[in-house]
Amino acid sequence: RKECAIAMGRIRDEAVVEPLVDSLSDDDWRVREMVMKALLGVGQAGVELLITALNDEDTAIRDRAAEVLGAIGDLRAVNALIETVNELDADMVSTELVEALGFIGDARALETLIHLMKEGDESVRYNASRALGNIGDSRAIKILVHALKDEDEYVRARAAEALGEIGDRRAVRGLLKAIHDPQGYVRRNIIDALGEIGDSRAIQPLIKLLKDSDTFLTYRAAMALGRIGEDAVKPLVKILRKLPDEDTIHNVTRALGFLGDKRAVRHLLPLAEHPSYAVRQQVAWALGQTRDKRCVETLITLLKDEVDVVQRTACEALEHINTPEANSAAQQWRKYHPD
Repeated sequence: RKECAIAMGRIRDEAVVEPLVDSLSDDDWRVREMVMKALLGVGQAGVELLITALNDEDTAIRDRAAEVLGAIGDLRAVNALIETVNELDADMVSTELVEALGFIGDARALETLIHLMKEGDESVRYNASRALGNIGDSRAIKILVHALKDEDEYVRARAAEALGEIGDRRAVRGLLKAIHDPQGYVRRNIIDALGEIGDSRAIQPLIKLLKDSDTFLTYRAAMALGRIGEDAVKPLVKILRKLPDEDTIHNVTRALGFLGDKRAVRHLLPLAEHPSYAVRQQVAWALGQTRDKRCVETLITLLKDEVDVVQRTACEALEHINTPEANSAAQQWRKYHPD
């Protein structure tokens, strides 16, 4: 049966679609996998029969037909998928049906998906959040912001991710209210979403997170500040002027590196002499990200640092700056320090 499915897939003709659809409920998962690949190979020629299969009494056939339709991405399937979902109780809607609507990404599904966010169980709400993010329509913001308070942490995390994918500034207020979620991975998704949206209202809350004990979270906060852009430079530099603790210096320097703004250079250069090698390494990287020739002399000095990883980072920074002097120094260092 498996070989038969493979052979029919090679034919890539509408005539093979019906027997392939009938085989979607085969007991052998390997056969089902080959059948689905074959249907994908047939592509748009098989869409009409796959749409018909959405009405099949066998839920396995229905769900796998939906999965293939989502992968094909043909807009003809949207109304049929919506009708199939609407005929089911919200808790009975399968992952495949919801994902198909998300993969196709047509805004006609918006009302149905919002209904599932309100009425479905946690699995349905999770998949609906994902689909809404894929569609990217700002009309979903209200329900997704509401989902940031969902009782299920996975739904909250996926709603935050969807808001980042939509990228509408109207979501910022809700994201900031949820930024202290008890689950770390939910907070990380919220931080990422704020970075994707790029609204300056998030700068101070993100800067505060640079002092968090979760190092992965502080890394994401630094990245988010980098995405927000130049408005974040002055507040970050202001922190460095206060000579904070080592961890804060490290995290602020990382954020300035993600920004790559030349205005930070004169504030970063003195930190190349910091007693912590971790700070010196971070400074070397951040200086390289600015691509400012004023950094070359300091980075050449760091090529002689007592710690190898600082030297290597300084070398890479010089290569990134890419001036004749910087390249010459980096080549000379690599001559005696091969990888």
